[in-house]
Amino acid sequence: DRQGQVPEKVLARVARDVKSRSDISMESEIATMVFVRLKTTIPVPVVYGYCPTRHNAIGQAFSIISFTEGSDMNGSPWEDLALELKLNAIRDYARIVLQLSQLKFDRIGSIYFKHDAAPP
Repeated sequence: DRQGQVPEKVLARVARDVKSRSDISMESEIATMVFVRLKTTIPVPVVYGYCPTRHNAIGQAFSIISFTEGSDMNGSPWEDLALELKLNAIRDYARIVLQLSQLKFDRIGSIYFKHDAAPP
């Protein structure tokens, strides 16, 4: 994607019910996706925009992220895969876990944007 341009196909996630802490968890989810995208080679959706509260035109918390093709690996699709494809999936997963395990933090907890800095 070119900087500042939204592709034709995106995923809009709209909260059904805003719980008391859902704005905090959405902000952490968005910050985590941006962080992982910047610090690793793990394929993470691009965040085009979000609002973690109901204070917007649609009246619900929402995020707009890049659409990512994929398959659910639970159940029969996994069972039907050839051994080589299963091994490739396991290797890919191991590479993801390795990259995440190499990220270092000086404290525990969730990831958030600094309040005085705009998200990238």
